[in-house]
Amino acid sequence: MSTIQTTATAPVAKRPSRHPVDEILPVPKLAAYGFQHVLAFYAGAVIVPILLLVAVFLVVRHRDWLATARLGVAVAGAIALYTGVKTAVGRPRPPSSLWIGRYTGGAFPSGHATVALAFYGMLALVLASSRNARTRVWSWAGVAVVVALVGASRMYLGAHWLTDVLGGYALGATWLAVVVAVTLVAATPARDREAEAEPGPRASGRRTAA
Repeated sequence: MSTIQTTATAPVAKRPSRHPVDEILPVPKLAAYGFQHVLAFYAGAVIVPILLLVAVFLVVRHRDWLATARLGVAVAGAIALYTGVKTAVGRPRPPSSLWIGRYTGGAFPSGHATVALAFYGMLALVLASSRNARTRVWSWAGVAVVVALVGASRMYLGAHWLTDVLGGYALGATWLAVVVAVTLVAATPARDREAEAEPGPRASGRRTAA
């Protein structure tokens, strides 16, 4: 009789799967990941502290409640708008294989891009509106650089497509324009009343001649 010998194959040990967020990131990706949190994470990391500091400065130093309100409305409105649009559109994010980090919710529009443009744009308007032309130019140049870097970092981290970032820019700019327009319209009657209460040189000259 012949015997058939079978050899048992030892099971191959499988390497435990690791989520990309648990891996040690290359230095460029790690720098981009930290950068976008520093510049654009509005939920308490940077924008909220800046908002509070500027609000305290405006109220205590200048008694400017209107500018403080405009900053708050710019941030709160931008968050509400992009949240609503995300829910309505429901666009999926890029594949998770491209992610550096973990992301939830829809992709369009980019919330970071929306809030960054609305907040930093309003901040430049509030702080540089009464400055000279050179200061205003540098302020807006700084806003453009920061907002552009925020959008680029979101794409580099795999959280958004280019169209998501551009949509966020458009939504943030639209909301910023709405806030500024409403502020100007609301301020016009007050300016008219002040102009009527303070007669100009012609009016005073006429009264003197009479």
